[in-house]
Amino acid sequence: MAQKTISVVDEIKKGIADKKIVLGTQRTLKELMKGSLARVFISANCPDYVREKLKFLCGSVSVEVLEIPNSNEELGVIAKKPFLISVLAFKK
Repeated sequence: MAQKTISVVDEIKKGIADKKIVLGTQRTLKELMKGSLARVFISANCPDYVREKLKFLCGSVSVEVLEIPNSNEELGVIAKKPFLISVLAFKK
């Protein structure tokens, strides 16, 4: 499990460096509606109603959803942002 977490963190860091990341629930939902996302990451402590909504929408547009073991605080640190991040996504 630790190996997979490290690779996900590295993948997120690379996506941030390449500017292919969408941060936040609202922006992720907007981009999902446009059909411009490839993958969505959900933090371990993301609220259940957000998690279920994202899973449903991602399933309807065939976008991969990954629930990662990192908390929203850790995702904020990984993204080098001064705020919590519950949801982030990769653009196509």
